[in-house]
Amino acid sequence: MAASIRDGDKAVENVVRQAAQTVGYAVVNLVHMLCPEVIILGGGLVEALEELYLEEVNRIAKKNILPCYSGMFEVKMAKLGDDAGAMGAALWGQKKSSTSAIAAL
Repeated sequence: MAASIRDGDKAVENVVRQAAQTVGYAVVNLVHMLCPEVIILGGGLVEALEELYLEEVNRIAKKNILPCYSGMFEVKMAKLGDDAGAMGAALWGQKKSSTSAIAAL
């Protein structure tokens, strides 16, 4: 998809923009419900078209967010790629083992 967009395929670009817009609306709903400080986006499509995707998500989020939440959150791109799940599991395991060790004292 990235190559098609670079080659000027507007139909593919529009599909990607629509997908990013849908995620932008999801970000708005998430902020309205939970008010997170940071929202991390990841995955193959997001990583392949980072700039375009983030631009659309932020545009929709800023346009539709309630004024009281404006400036209270940030949308970022994931940096760990395919290793995110393994690193999260390792961190969770480390935290659980140190909590168990402290509880045993």
